[in-house]
Amino acid sequence: MRKIYILFICLVLSSCSVLFPEGITFNPANYNYNYLTFNKRLVYNNESYLLFPTSFGDSDFNNNGNLNYVVDFFNEKLGNKITLKNDYKDNKGKLMIPFISGYDITDEEILFLKENTDVKYVILSKILYLNHLKEVSFPRNSKGRFNDSKSGAMSFIKIVDIKTNTILLEMNCVGEVSVSENRDLATGDGKLQPKAIYTDSYSLGEKTMKKLLKKIK
Repeated sequence: MRKIYILFICLVLSSCSVLFPEGITFNPANYNYNYLTFNKRLVYNNESYLLFPTSFGDSDFNNNGNLNYVVDFFNEKLGNKITLKNDYKDNKGKLMIPFISGYDITDEEILFLKENTDVKYVILSKILYLNHLKEVSFPRNSKGRFNDSKSGAMSFIKIVDIKTNTILLEMNCVGEVSVSENRDLATGDGKLQPKAIYTDSYSLGEKTMKKLLKKIK
């Protein structure tokens, strides 16, 4: 079995040397965090939480869904203290929250939750990919980060205290990959550069969200 494995590796390396004579380089992603609150801790003293679907892109409408790893994380942390928005129903099975809202929940929507539910906190999340990030504003220390990026994503998590309409926790994580050009533009001789391999924007979206979740206590 070991000989077969070694033979397979040799075949892969030899084919790569033919297809990419200048070699292959792996470009790792760079990650940066922005903490918009000092707090990173959940409240565990029997408080109830409502988890909204994760938004994707710069629109809160028709572009969201429950990510399994986000749901699993908060279920593990909070147990029966958390309910998914789409599971919050009355005794007749009717949804009690009539509006579609994403990360940028409005004061009117918070007021509705305060007056019509017994939920204490709402958990909101969002992922933006590289094609969205050049059109939206983001924290100052991230500005311009994506101008020369080959892939990128930014994930956000926010938890709002419904009763007081204040933010308990808010943070985001930026992931981006910068890759050199395939040809040496400095010398102008057209010399080929090593083939770049890197994580795509959609994979970075998952990685940045998971990194945020690890920061929550």
